[in-house]
Amino acid sequence: MDRLNEVDTTGVEPMTQVLFEAGETATLRADVPATPLGNQAALANAPQPGAGYFKVPKVIER
Repeated sequence: MDRLNEVDTTGVEPMTQVLFEAGETATLRADVPATPLGNQAALANAPQPGAGYFKVPKVIER
């Protein structure tokens, strides 16, 4: 926080929120319900599918 306090913010207006009313320039799309992908389609291009799941290398040693 000390390093951030050293930054010169003269002339910068505070923001109240990240999303703001932007009219036609807004980048958000409408939230439209869609059919889920499904297990078979999700695993169709998986390098190592197995038993309905993605197989991945072990990364945690116990």
